[in-house]
Amino acid sequence: MSYPFEDNPLNEYLLSLRLLDCQEYEARQELAKTDIQPIERAKWGKKLSTIQNDIKNLIKANELQSRTFDVFLGEKELALEQFEKEFPEPKKPNANCCHENTVIRLRDNGDKKPLVVSQCLSCGACKQSHKRNETKNWESLPPFDEALFKNRYSQNDHCWYQKRREIYWEIYGTEGIYPQFNSSSFSEEFKAIDLPPKYSEECKHSNTDTQITLRVYAKRKSPAVVLQCKVCGKHLKDIPKKEVPDIKRLPLFNESIVIEYKAEQSK
Repeated sequence: MSYPFEDNPLNEYLLSLRLLDCQEYEARQELAKTDIQPIERAKWGKKLSTIQNDIKNLIKANELQSRTFDVFLGEKELALEQFEKEFPEPKKPNANCCHENTVIRLRDNGDKKPLVVSQCLSCGACKQSHKRNETKNWESLPPFDEALFKNRYSQNDHCWYQKRREIYWEIYGTEGIYPQFNSSSFSEEFKAIDLPPKYSEECKHSNTDTQITLRVYAKRKSPAVVLQCKVCGKHLKDIPKKEVPDIKRLPLFNESIVIEYKAEQSK
């Protein structure tokens, strides 16, 4: 039988926690004011500490004890458990490589410059990073062997995981599995019905149609110096502040250019 609606301990706990959260938010808002007097700041600081202790005590008082008995396992869970008992999971390779056979190589770092690292030739681990300016002729170093790095597991490890997957699918079948979805086919059909707007995210205008601006972000303490296209309004790149003599004289980033250009291109 369920708890009566008017006397539900879970609802009582959630309401109490919500009330304390609101009180904590109010205290933080008061402490964030710049014109608050020292006496008031001390008062709200003490109140915030009390509220936080009340929250900890409330959560601790409502903690549920973990079970001390075995959880029931169904046919599916028992089959996997039996497999893992007969064939224990292989130990994972040690993250701390102890081999001494290493070589300095260049590792791809996506869009940024490659990293200069030491790679173990025994297990493929990436052991140490090096500074490019302290590495002689770093541009001509051999590439990092990603295949050796990914193949740290032995063939037996791969066989174990493959066998476990086979048992899993044999037991579960298609239950709880998302149906296959051809995303590329759907995308082509959607584009044929609803043509994309003419506006492209890539700025194709001349570099002469740009200006250095000051862009203010809501979640950043200080504004950024950015290069903006004066035609489409696109944020082209960030510019180091040390390269600008006086950032206070810069014009603000014009968001209206972006909106107007998109509206014009979508007509």
